Parts: sequence; structure tokens; C-alpha cells
Amino acid sequence: SAAKTTGVARLRRSRRVRRRIKLLKEVWSVARAAAGVLGLPDDNVARQMEVLLHAAVLDMTAACVRLFDFGHYAPLPILLRVAHEALVDQVALQRDPDYLNHLAAEAVKGGRVLPELMSQHGTDTVKAFLGATGARDALRQLKADQEQIEKRGGRKQDVEEKFVAAGMQDEYPFYRLLSVAVHNDPGALIARYVRLDADGSERLHLFEAPDDLELSSRLNLATGNLLRSCMSVHRNEGAPFQDYFKRVTALIAEDDMRRESRSVTEGPPGPGVR
Repeated sequence: SAAKTTGVARLRRSRRVRRRIKLLKEVWSVARAAAGVLGLPDDNVARQMEVLLHAAVLDMTAACVRLFDFGHYAPLPILLRVAHEALVDQVALQRDPDYLNHLAAEAVKGGRVLPELMSQHGTDTVKAFLGATGARDALRQLKADQEQIEKRGGRKQDVEEKFVAAGMQDEYPFYRLLSVAVHNDPGALIARYVRLDADGSERLHLFEAPDDLELSSRLNLATGNLLRSCMSVHRNEGAPFQDYFKRVTALIAEDDMRRESRSVTEGPPGPGVR
């Protein structure tokens, strides 16, 4: 639409946005190259999972870059939320390798509820699944695995507990803000798609690009989380990423100052704007 085209052009002209997307692309390129030295040690399953979670952060960040290049911004919170949760699990694993038991408990529980989920589509679906070769043996093995994991203290954790385990509990509110967009919160939908005409009537407004401050905040989050994932997974080899992190921290402070200034001159921000 014309509105979307105009909004995309506006954002691409924004010096603020250009600086942040340039930094994100630069960091992602360095992170991708550095990932080539990461291995999957056979004797350290927790380390294997750390590397795989880092790969998820890399993947989601790459998708954010591609969406930006195409001028399609609405799905960014979904990708940022996935990357944020992967980072939390990754950092929690680095802090305590036994955290792997909680991840295993989550995976096993997901497998054990498959028949229950299938039953919602009728008993024939469950019968077909249970009749498949090895299906019943697999479920019995999942039950045995769950018992062993529980003996080791493993249990499925809710998201807030994950943030606490990673020492990132102060960031949980930001994760919740991303979840508002992911779960189609009514208030967020109204803020995104409803506009008032001069006569007070409401109309549907599609494909509007965010303002540059909102998009800048999301780019900062993508860059910051990718850098923290890199510093975590590369351990002592993460020094180059620390220099990048100082740069993104300065950009975040700059945005916070602008946000503060705008709130004084324009009043409180609208829904969905941090």
C-alpha cells in the first residue's frame, strides 16, 4: 500500500535507524563467521545445547535482518521473543550445566502429551498413532526418561523461572511486552490497526510502519541479544563482541534519552511503545 511504501521510505531515510541496522548487520556477519569454530563435543551434552541455542539466536537475528530489508516489520517481535528465550536458556546453561535437566523435562513432557493432543482430533487419530510401529515403545521410553529426569531434579519451568535461572529476571517485563504482540493482545491490535478519522469514526489501517524510535528499540534488542549470546558461547574468545556491546549500549542510552524527552513534550507514549 501507499502508506506502507511511504513509511518504509521514511524509516530508511532515518539516520537513527540506518545506524542501528548497519551495526546489527555488521555484528551478525562477525557472529556468523565466529560460529564456524564452534563444535558439538560428544562428551558434553550441556555444551552441545548451548551451541544449538546460540544457533537459534543467530537464525532469528538473520530473519530480523531480512524482514527489515523487505520493509516488513510486524513479525519482528515474534522473532525477537524466540531469540530472547533461547538466549535465556543458553545463559542459564552456562551458569549451571545441570539446567539441562529442566530443558530435558520440558522436551519429554511435550512428547508425552502427544496422544492427549491427538485425541482432540478424534479417537481415530490416536488409534492410528498408537498403531504405528514403535509408537507405544517410544511412549514407554518417554515415561522412563521422565522418571529419571525427575530423580535428577529436572522439571518443566515456566518462562519467568528461566529468566531467574539465567540471572536475567530484570528483563522478564520486556519479554512480556514482546509476548503482547505475539499473542495478539486486543489493546496491541487496536493500537496497531485502528485509526480515528476527523469525525471520530474508527477505520482499519493496515501495514503502517512503526516510528523510528520503536524500530530502533527493536534493532537494539536484536543486536544486544545476539552479542550476549556470542559472549556467552565463545567464553574468553568473546572480547571483540564486548567492544560491539559497548556501542549498542551507547545507542540504547541515546534512545532512552530521546524517549524521555518525547514523553515530556508529547505526554505518555501510546500502547506498544516502550
